[in-house]
Amino acid sequence: MAEKQELHSRAFKELAQKQARELCAPLTSLTRDEVEHIIKEKYKLTDTRVVTCLVPYQLGANVLLSRLPAKIRGEAVKELKEEEARRQEKVAVLPHKWIQWFDPDVYVSVGLKYIQRVSPLLRRRIPIFAILGHVNHGKTALLDSLQDSNIRDEEPHHITQSIRAFTVPSPNNAQDLFTFIDSPGHRIFVETRFHLHLVADFVLLVISVVDGIESQTHEAIKVALNVDKPVIVVLNKLDLLSDAFSAKKAVKRLLSELDMIGLSVQIIEKEKDVDKIEAEIRAAQTSRCDKTTLSVRHSQAEFFAPMKTVDPDYQGSKRHPQVNLHRKCYGVCVSATQKVHIPLLWRLLRVCRDGAPPMCHSNSVSYKESNAAVQAVVLESSKHLFDEEGFRLNRSRQRVQRAIDAKKQRRTNKFEKLSPRVRLNSMSNNAINQKTRQNRTSSTCLVITAIVREGVLSEGMHFIADQAEGQVHYLVDYWGNRIHKAYPGMAVTIVDKDSISGCPGAGIHVLSVTDLATRVRVQAYRQMLQWYVEVFTTKLHYLRPRGMDVAFAHLGDYGQLGITDSLECQLLCGPTAKSPENQTQLGSAPSRSPTEHISIGTYLAEKNKISESTTVQVSTAAASIALPDGKTKRLTQGIMDRNAELVVTSSWSGMQRTEPLASQKEYEQFVMQCVQVGVLIKVDSWHTARMLLREISRLGTRKVYFQVVGARFGPLQVDDILFFGQAVKVIVCFRTPIAASADLDKYIEFNDTWVLQTDHFSDVVLFMKWCAVATHKEKVTEDATDADSAFRPQIVVDSTKSAGSEAKAAKPLERKKKLLIYSDNSIEDG
Repeated sequence: MAEKQELHSRAFKELAQKQARELCAPLTSLTRDEVEHIIKEKYKLTDTRVVTCLVPYQLGANVLLSRLPAKIRGEAVKELKEEEARRQEKVAVLPHKWIQWFDPDVYVSVGLKYIQRVSPLLRRRIPIFAILGHVNHGKTALLDSLQDSNIRDEEPHHITQSIRAFTVPSPNNAQDLFTFIDSPGHRIFVETRFHLHLVADFVLLVISVVDGIESQTHEAIKVALNVDKPVIVVLNKLDLLSDAFSAKKAVKRLLSELDMIGLSVQIIEKEKDVDKIEAEIRAAQTSRCDKTTLSVRHSQAEFFAPMKTVDPDYQGSKRHPQVNLHRKCYGVCVSATQKVHIPLLWRLLRVCRDGAPPMCHSNSVSYKESNAAVQAVVLESSKHLFDEEGFRLNRSRQRVQRAIDAKKQRRTNKFEKLSPRVRLNSMSNNAINQKTRQNRTSSTCLVITAIVREGVLSEGMHFIADQAEGQVHYLVDYWGNRIHKAYPGMAVTIVDKDSISGCPGAGIHVLSVTDLATRVRVQAYRQMLQWYVEVFTTKLHYLRPRGMDVAFAHLGDYGQLGITDSLECQLLCGPTAKSPENQTQLGSAPSRSPTEHISIGTYLAEKNKISESTTVQVSTAAASIALPDGKTKRLTQGIMDRNAELVVTSSWSGMQRTEPLASQKEYEQFVMQCVQVGVLIKVDSWHTARMLLREISRLGTRKVYFQVVGARFGPLQVDDILFFGQAVKVIVCFRTPIAASADLDKYIEFNDTWVLQTDHFSDVVLFMKWCAVATHKEKVTEDATDADSAFRPQIVVDSTKSAGSEAKAAKPLERKKKLLIYSDNSIEDG
């Protein structure tokens, strides 16, 4: 039609359209059966769970191209090859007319377009501050001072081991709200902190003037610079210094070190310093025509705004992170315990909020107008209502729990009155639900801690999050108090009391849906995509042709397929095994200059190596043994004294591989020649499951490999033992209780299982190292009869198992003892 415009007429157009329909008939007549036949027979994807709605992209493109007219097919293939080449060369890709490659969560993008259309103007929202820093530098103490709370006394061992999110008013103004997110500071929680960087608007970096800059301080700075978040430095523990001269000297030393790392800190000492900054910001906002004012606004933006809005050439990136980045920031010297300069810090937080105000498009309370009209970001998720320690201390949480339990009892009509003891963490399905719904998790209660981004969360809203779907039955704050609405920027806990879904991962979007049918359909599609990734692990390239982006925002744990040099991958995996120079550098003190180009993974691994070499962590908890007759015998010695812990740690270190694994094939061969020990982890949250899944697999030896066969939420129950059976040798209950059941004790004894219950991560690491050492010794004894059999570990979990073959021969009739180690300094003799 374009070639013969002079002949255009109604008859000509009808003829041209007829010819076009004939040319495209092979494509337009394509049926479901034909597609299924091609996928199953030609490409050998024969799993029954793959259906037409989930045709792998590359195969689908081939099916479509083969049925296009020859001329159009040639143009399409040429264009696709050009785009693929540009992506491989990391050249910017221009949008084209054939196929769109953009692959975020479609409901997020569609929802944002709808929100921007109905609410084109930007609105201010509540600012979000992530409190980051090294362990024991005073992050939780600072949060207590800011909001007049006492969280430290509620946390076991006085160490933060989970995410806490609070929305609190500023002093003297109840309408001026701020959201703070407290984070754990130990190295093992690196993934937790990474997600907080992405969610927060500003980073509140806490550094102890006594301890100085340590490994996780380096991590927080480098990640903040690469994700491009403004930083406020808080120099804490000022009261521990003896005099003003030593304090000034320590602060000057820290500022010099921070400048070398990448932060040029300007200390705010007095109220008049804040007054000057506020005046500059007001002048920049009111007088936009004056060139001088514009330059002032630009200088303040260097402190408060993302650097890419100030400098378009800023190199910070999550995809290609850089070590040598630099930005300006403000700092305050405080004493969190004595509340010195806390009012000054509050003023600086307000100035930071006003200097680069966080914005949103919608604060509408209606969620039924469109799908994804309300959007939030997951911080943490769990399959039981509240942690045991916090539950006992909070009456509001108990009221929510009692309301849920009472409603379940009314529905089942099995109980005439409430149970005398409130069930803390276990809410199993009732008989009706078990007949009609399939529950694949350990609890029917889904709890999501989230930050609202767009719209207003309210009770009754249907939502979809990753592969989880549900309805908002309760909205509560951190303390368990019911709230009716959650506005943009607020931290809120969403409770779905009848969930049969799993836990969504951190960073996943919680999206509102208009009705139940839409919510079920979206969840079914996402689950189908997850099934494909799990089943066809060798054919993931079909999801995208080579060279294309393969990040799926709604695909859970598979969200970074093939991206091995991203910031997240380097944080979790460290230096890649492909670079042998990284391995040699890790064995000695770093000798590089600060300006030399190295990867983030290598840089942080060096800092962690230095920190671990100068710090010896010792667990000296007291122990008790619960005897079979119910009497309790207290012991004065610890679970492991310092010498015994050092013996286990040194033995474990001596049993590690001396050469690194350089490829996936070498790793698979190494695993096959090891003794594979099955591990079940019972956890309280999604972050805990990910953390232990990653760390436990690293705690084996050159002859022992720990294989995590399952991660379940809630207390350890008989159902867990029955489901996994002999596949599990070790069970770790982290921050979850063990159900009081005589049958459970019998099954543990029958399966010869080692069980640890603790609320401190260092106990998990030490326990797994002991299991690795004990199993490694047994393997050596089996392989060589003349091996050393004199090893006697000080921590006893299974007395006949750990004492070796000599103990078995000497006491053949002695009853096996199963010791359950608890974090409250007690040991139960099974």
